[in-house]
Amino acid sequence: MNLKVIKSTVFVIWIVAITALSVMPYSKNGAASLKLTGSGMVVHFVAYFVGTALFCWVFKKDTLFSILIPSFTIFLYSVALEIVQLYLPYRIFNPLDIAANGVGVCVFLVLWMIFWRRSPGMEIGDNLLERGNRSADYAD
Repeated sequence: MNLKVIKSTVFVIWIVAITALSVMPYSKNGAASLKLTGSGMVVHFVAYFVGTALFCWVFKKDTLFSILIPSFTIFLYSVALEIVQLYLPYRIFNPLDIAANGVGVCVFLVLWMIFWRRSPGMEIGDNLLERGNRSADYAD
C-alpha cells in the first residue's frame, strides 16, 4: 500500500469517527462519554486541530490560500454536525462546541504559519521540497 492511500485512509477514518461521535447518543451512566470538561471543549479543540493537520498532511497544502479554504471547510463541517444535533433528541446543540472547533482550526493555522510557511527563504507558493531543490541548484 502506498503512502498516499494510507494518508487518505487516515483522513477518511477521522471524518467517519468525528461524524459518528457527533451523532451517537451519550451513555446514560457517562461511561462512554468522551467529555474531559463540562462540555467536552478540549475534545472538540483536539479533534478539529488534528483534523486540520490531517487534511494538510494528506493533501500537502503549502500556501496560505490553499490551507485557508480547506480549513474553513472543515470548520463549516463542524458547524453542520452541531446543527444536526439540534434535530437529534438525544444530543444538545452547543455553540461553545462550535467555538472550540474553530479555535482548534485557528490554532493549527497559526502554528502552520509560524513553523511551516514562515521557514527562512519561503515564498508564496513554495514548499520545503521546492526550496531544497532551488538551494541545491545555487550550490553549483
